Amino acid sequence: MGKQQVMGLVTNYVQGTSIFSAHTNWEFNMTLKAILYDHDGTLVDSETVHYQIWSDVLADFGADLAIQDYKQFHAGMPTLANAQDIIERFDLTHTASVLAALKDEATQLFLENDKFPLMPGVMESIHFFTDHDIP
Repeated sequence: MGKQQVMGLVTNYVQGTSIFSAHTNWEFNMTLKAILYDHDGTLVDSETVHYQIWSDVLADFGADLAIQDYKQFHAGMPTLANAQDIIERFDLTHTASVLAALKDEATQLFLENDKFPLMPGVMESIHFFTDHDIP
């Protein structure tokens, strides 16, 4: 990733859009002293993993959570709120706290053996800022 591309990413980020928005050719006229990244959805793609974990948990109950439904109703929501909605949506007999605990246990198991994947461009931007002494 070249300096112009990274600067385009930073410009987009500074203007309030995602750091992974479309690249631009805008001139970058600020002095950066530090970069502050949001974690979820900026540095890591946790939603893909959370969807898969919910799908696995619900498969034990014979429920099939469609990716479109997950994105529309559950992405970015707290586990307990998702559990309550899922219980109502799939007419499950468990309580929300029990379902949320099953999901949390499955998430912990995942994190003991794996990690959330990085979003595209993360390492390049971190290396760029490190190389330019921007913490």
